Amino acid sequence: MASFSLTGLTSSGTYTCSYGNVSDTCTVTVSTHLFAPLLDGTDNIYTISGTTTVTDGVMSGGSSYLTDGWDNTIDWQLTFEAYHNARDGQAWGLYAPNQTQRDYNVGKFMPPSYNKLYSYVNGSSSQDGNFNGLTYGSWQSWTVTKIGNTLTVQIGDNAPTTHTYRYSEYPTIHIGTDTWGNTMKLRNIIVDPIQPLFYDDCSSSSRLSEYGAIRPISSSTTTSYLEYNSTENAYYVHANGDWGIIPITALNGLDNYKITAEFKTRGSGNTYQGGLGFIAQTGTNNLIFRKYGTTSNIIVNSSSEVNIGSITNASSRWHKFEIIKQGRNYTVTLTDMTSGNVVGTTSYTYSSDTYYVGFMTVAGTNYGSYVRNIKVEPI
Repeated sequence: MASFSLTGLTSSGTYTCSYGNVSDTCTVTVSTHLFAPLLDGTDNIYTISGTTTVTDGVMSGGSSYLTDGWDNTIDWQLTFEAYHNARDGQAWGLYAPNQTQRDYNVGKFMPPSYNKLYSYVNGSSSQDGNFNGLTYGSWQSWTVTKIGNTLTVQIGDNAPTTHTYRYSEYPTIHIGTDTWGNTMKLRNIIVDPIQPLFYDDCSSSSRLSEYGAIRPISSSTTTSYLEYNSTENAYYVHANGDWGIIPITALNGLDNYKITAEFKTRGSGNTYQGGLGFIAQTGTNNLIFRKYGTTSNIIVNSSSEVNIGSITNASSRWHKFEIIKQGRNYTVTLTDMTSGNVVGTTSYTYSSDTYYVGFMTVAGTNYGSYVRNIKVEPI
């Protein structure tokens, strides 16, 4: 029986394999990952202490990490299998780059006797919660998901747990072992980027069809719409009539996400407004996060207001809204894109469910705003 080694393939397909006078076809699937070490002895490691072996697809023993890491500036999901040979004496870790000490800028996923994530930041440790289902004496699958500063950890089919991620400042992150008397093994390490639920940089008119018909807030007629503005290289939320919300169709009915979008109003007066709005599937219950003039706030059902912070004039600078939606709980952060300063952060619990999210329109004619760089990520 002949064996074949296929290298250099960049796309999936059917290929012809030849051996002597014999040829046959084989179907090859090529997968692209953010990080997927071979663990065949060719991977470079940095050894802090002890002896680590990397061969036959397994990283084992010692206190070491793979010097090739992955992009830590984005959200990612890490999957692998781990083997603890005892209740104590070994852990696996997420190492910041260029570490030379065991207990310095590393997140240690401790063995069953501890059953915790220990986070070491500049040598100081924090205990960031327990795991579910951690055992020893057999291989276990792990799924570790990083979104922002939150890690979600799931071992096998056990219930996932949530932990604080303290290493977002580092451009890369690295996986490795940390043992002190027993053996820790890792295999089948794969890291993939977490794709956003929705992204649109608003740099052309080609995607305007992905936004729905306006959802009116008041009883008055509104015929507001979106159009592309080449001068700003952004969408113009063309306000025409009365208050409403132009929804992002892909987000209808979704929950548990973070949405970011940048806004600049068309004019400098208080009548020029821009921002994001949430509205019920039926009726007009609504929550609007807006900026205008030198003010930013939350409007609840078109009446009461909750302050976010004072801004430099809404028409002269772009501001980024970042809103985390979890059920009826909302957290908004507004950032001045010119200075990079955070204007304010506010949390609010709304009394009703919402179904649509999109761009607010204001009463009047041509009192709209520009919007760009819309991104929605799961949380």
